[in-house]
Amino acid sequence: MNWPTFLSPVAAGIAAAVTLPLLFLLYFLRLRRRPAKVASTLLWKKAVQDLEVNAPFQKLRRNLLLFLQLLVLIALLLALGRPGVLSDNRPGKTVLLLIDHSASMNAQDGTKGGKTRLDEAKARALEIVNQLSRGARGMVIAFDSTAQIVQPMTTDPNLLRYAIDTIRPTDCPTRIKNAFDLAEAQSAFIPEQLRAQQRPEVWVFTDGRAADIAEASISADVKYQQIGKATSANLGIVAAAGRRNYDNPTEVQVFARLINAGPSPATADLQLLVDGRPARTTSVTIPPSRWDAVQRQTWMDAGNKAVDSQAFSLDLAQAATLDLRLIGAFDDVLPADNAVALLIPPPRPLSVLLVTDGHNAALERAMTSLGTGIAKRDKMDTETYLANPPMGAGAGYDLILFDNFRPTADKLPSAGNFVYFNTIPPGLTTKGEEKSGALLTHPGAVKFIDWQREHPLLRDLSLGRIVLQDSLVVKTTVHTEVLAEGPDGPLIFLERQPHRLHLVIAFDPVASTWVTESSWPAFLALAVRYLSAQANLEVPESLAPGSAPRLPDLVVQRMASRPKELKLALPDHTSVSVAVPPTGDVPLPRLNYVGLYQLTPPVPGFEQFAVSMLDEQESDINPAASLPGSGGQTAVKAGQSKTRLDLWWYLVALGALPILMLEWWLYSRRARV
Repeated sequence: MNWPTFLSPVAAGIAAAVTLPLLFLLYFLRLRRRPAKVASTLLWKKAVQDLEVNAPFQKLRRNLLLFLQLLVLIALLLALGRPGVLSDNRPGKTVLLLIDHSASMNAQDGTKGGKTRLDEAKARALEIVNQLSRGARGMVIAFDSTAQIVQPMTTDPNLLRYAIDTIRPTDCPTRIKNAFDLAEAQSAFIPEQLRAQQRPEVWVFTDGRAADIAEASISADVKYQQIGKATSANLGIVAAAGRRNYDNPTEVQVFARLINAGPSPATADLQLLVDGRPARTTSVTIPPSRWDAVQRQTWMDAGNKAVDSQAFSLDLAQAATLDLRLIGAFDDVLPADNAVALLIPPPRPLSVLLVTDGHNAALERAMTSLGTGIAKRDKMDTETYLANPPMGAGAGYDLILFDNFRPTADKLPSAGNFVYFNTIPPGLTTKGEEKSGALLTHPGAVKFIDWQREHPLLRDLSLGRIVLQDSLVVKTTVHTEVLAEGPDGPLIFLERQPHRLHLVIAFDPVASTWVTESSWPAFLALAVRYLSAQANLEVPESLAPGSAPRLPDLVVQRMASRPKELKLALPDHTSVSVAVPPTGDVPLPRLNYVGLYQLTPPVPGFEQFAVSMLDEQESDINPAASLPGSGGQTAVKAGQSKTRLDLWWYLVALGALPILMLEWWLYSRRARV
């Protein structure tokens, strides 16, 4: 219970010392009346009473009027002392309501019936609005990664209530400094006389999960309304990435890091889906992130195994959508961080150059049959190549094929992917036997005796029936990756160099039965796919909620015709229209929610956007114990902030005035009697 306190007890005491004795003195000392003759002795008793009243000192008798006058005087004296009580939630004359609607505020641990933290924050903000005194001013600011004014400063509580009700949740991270800066700027417009009477109050409704919380400050009285429960449990994926294997570009490696923001260890299943179909599932047991090193080690010493990160590997040569999901029966109040989407781009179509002195019909037919796998096909003879080699990272070619032609070291591009038929280039650690500058061969017909059947370049290919003639004599090293070999040594091998990948076929396919087999065009198709994936090793990361991507003008120009608008499909199956300007980049709206976004008509390279939370600060839903306030002080939590409520007006309006009216009515009625 909060007992009343007085701001001016000394003034009230001095006034009481003066007025109370005067009241009694005025009651005792009445004016003497003049003597008068009466016609009857019946009036003697009345005369005696009058004499007693006019006597300066006498015994105090009960008198209702005196009692009422004392009550009026006491009420006025108490009002003069300015009594008041400290209220937990009573707002001042100028309040700024800052409501957090970021991802962590979607946690379903509200105090009322499992509602979200945002629901609880809005309910508390409405309570503050309902307690505003007459003429008080207020405004509403909503914030996540940005801050916006939902309702400017107003004295109308109905507008404040409507603004609070319109705030909707997002999956964006929290940046409280933006909200404080905006509130500080708005406070500058408050009249100076109001600021002098009482500093503005900034009521912050949040769980305090903000990355920039230490940078936030404001020149106002900050009242932190802590939202959320420290006992709530949550598992989440806080980091995820994918990339293609450098040694095997068709292999995609996916990494994920997990967090347990609850008070106790939890177990769940981490599932990887490819285009919506389950591909891998593994069980994970994660200790609480709030544990210190000693607690974690004690738990592990008891025979428990912590699995808070996981890696998956799968073969994926084409475009796909990967989904990582936490599934299973586990306590969780925040669903937004339980799923992550990764968009695996398709292998980039290659620009291919064939360098040959002859008409290799088998090779050219195989290259033509690849269709969309190759976007550009050029042919060049060796003389032209030597005169003007495509230098500088391949000069626009992703793949160069050398047919029975051995380029010199100074004629080979500094970067790129290369395929050699019946020759070994200079500069490799893998060498070919030479005599008089010519490569030596193993004469005679041979067959493949072994090959790497699981390698992406040879997968599902049958090479056992192929007969070839005169293979090169090859000296391998530790850097040689042999893919297929015959009785005399390697027949197909890879060697990697910085920014270069060399694929060598150490015989002439035309002088073999391979070109008559179905495995020949299949091998070239696998080689193109493998090398195109090599050119796109990195898997794009998911966008963060709140991102506002832009479509580059050059990309939009590649469309068949420039549309006037695009349709952006949202994760909730609704869509919004995006106006396309006649020129320049196309700005997209903020992507505030996790999930997949899709553009119609598709824009090359920007057909889909994957938005994932991946924010450890937001997934850690344990409410912050404190929040920076004004002047470097720490704001207090709800229930600890005290606002003074003056009671003097209630003493005057509900105490002194009604009693004074009653005293006047009794006095006038008695006078008539």
